[in-house]
Amino acid sequence: MALAHIQAPKPPPFSDAQFNQFLVDARKAETIADPLQRCLGYPNPPGLDWSAAVTSAYCRYQFDPVVTRAEVRRLIESGYAQELDKRLADALHAQLTKPDAQALLDRTFVIDFKDGSEQTRALMDAWKRQSPMSAFALAASGTAYVEMARQVRGSDYASKTPQNSFESMERLLERAHTDLDKAVELDPQITSAYGAMVYAGTLQSDDAYAVNAAKRGLAVDPANYTIYARLVWMAQPKWGGTVQNMQRIIAAAQRHAKENPLLRLLFSESMGGEAYVENCDCNPLTEMDLYKAGVRRGCARRYVDEWRMGRKKSKLSRTVCDLPFGSASV
Repeated sequence: MALAHIQAPKPPPFSDAQFNQFLVDARKAETIADPLQRCLGYPNPPGLDWSAAVTSAYCRYQFDPVVTRAEVRRLIESGYAQELDKRLADALHAQLTKPDAQALLDRTFVIDFKDGSEQTRALMDAWKRQSPMSAFALAASGTAYVEMARQVRGSDYASKTPQNSFESMERLLERAHTDLDKAVELDPQITSAYGAMVYAGTLQSDDAYAVNAAKRGLAVDPANYTIYARLVWMAQPKWGGTVQNMQRIIAAAQRHAKENPLLRLLFSESMGGEAYVENCDCNPLTEMDLYKAGVRRGCARRYVDEWRMGRKKSKLSRTVCDLPFGSASV
């Protein structure tokens, strides 16, 4: 009798022919060597349309820094840190003054400096020795310290995390605070530092520090994607927040979406994001509804990117509901 009440699966929002064409186009895109052009050339999933502006902004946020990691290393190791500072200063000026340069500095920091490796740590220290009063060197160093702290902390529940991991995280975050606070003292407009501060405050459960940093950063750049994205991340239930608070932040961000199309990506979190999906009893009969809701509202390019990069997850809903600024991107 109970079987009569089981919900029948809904048909997918595309035909077999549409799906097969998508696979043909996707395989063609996979032959493109350049990551940025591959991302831009990837087809939309069948039956779903996204704004070209959002797609372009997302791909550039992932793959288009103003200076590459290799160039950063070359400039610092060859004693030209001042040239690196100038290029980053130009990127910040463009981000704050040119409509087509949104997130230019922030995405460079995410791509180049959100790295907890010992090699990056040594490079940041060398940069600070060359330019001890460089706000960009200090902000980049603080960003790398925060990522080191995140890696030491790990992703497990607090009850399953060793005490020495927390102690190591705190020591690294103290160094991050020193560098980040000094960076914004030297240059209050350096938005990338505020984004790292929000991240650090969340790891320490210091909401006051994180919110204060977000307010200061948004006062400089009201349409800043990285800051809003980290506020949404901080508001997840796993950090003591609520889905309702996440939705409130997402709604506030959309007031600036015309200036920065990246903010549309935050719709992927409107159902609670990774915390919701990881903690739900995912019903395969309703999983397609999650797919459609998440993809339609902005996170489908992440789904396509995960597929292209070969990082499929165990459930389709987890793939499309992940944040673009999750463990790899923000």
